[in-house]
Amino acid sequence: MSSKIRWGIMGTGHIANTFATAIASLDDAVGQAVGSRTQASADKFGATYGIPNCHPTYEALAADPRLPLQGFMAIPPPGADQAFKELAIVRSRWEDRLGKKLRLSMGMSGDLEAAIAAGSDQVRIGTDFFGERPGRT
Repeated sequence: MSSKIRWGIMGTGHIANTFATAIASLDDAVGQAVGSRTQASADKFGATYGIPNCHPTYEALAADPRLPLQGFMAIPPPGADQAFKELAIVRSRWEDRLGKKLRLSMGMSGDLEAAIAAGSDQVRIGTDFFGERPGRT
């Protein structure tokens, strides 16, 4: 493949670490930038995952010209349907800041109705097609 998908990661918590590990294992993707609440946290995360562009704020990440923001992907905790509405508000605020439409990928088999009602552009429904993964409940 001639070009890789470039990912920007907002945050440096558990899910971001899991996601960065997954990106590092792919041949067609690369961690391009990370934004955090502090420069130190962004730098530490970037050093851990080989991400070259580390930003002290989410706004700085969104303004990075090397990685134009296309949208958000989020996985709220199970049963936290209100989070979908809150994420839709986050997207709307960023659309206003940037002056462009952004995508929002959120929701899975167990909560897709709430995600769609809140405005998700994409849901992940593998469990409905393939069943539970072995060893997971």
